[in-house]
Amino acid sequence: MKTFNHIDDIWEALDTCTTVDQIYDILDSIPQKFGTWWADVVGENELEVTNQWWDKYQEDMVVESRTFEVELEDVE
Repeated sequence: MKTFNHIDDIWEALDTCTTVDQIYDILDSIPQKFGTWWADVVGENELEVTNQWWDKYQEDMVVESRTFEVELEDVE
């Protein structure tokens, strides 16, 4: 299992994915300290991954999303 030391490590790992299963494998291995992660199908072969976390310095919820082109054949 890949270890994540910084949030950028997660986004970089997601950038290398070519299938939805690879995306979900990474999402399942992310430590809780990096917030809540989920993925939504947003188009043909497009999966939007979202990360939400509490920023204690801004005292606010922060949400970041990115869209990835991946094979979605297994998604129903």
